[in-house]
Amino acid sequence: MIEWNDQGKIKSFKVMIRPYQAVEKSQRKNARSIGGIKNV
Repeated sequence: MIEWNDQGKIKSFKVMIRPYQAVEKSQRKNARSIGGIKNV
């Protein structure tokens, strides 16, 4: 999330991080998806 001042410059920003369990689940899901792709 980015917040700008009146001059159009970045005033502040936040980096949102997912919980580690969500990252692991996403990695497993992507690995299964990629594993199902065959070379053409």
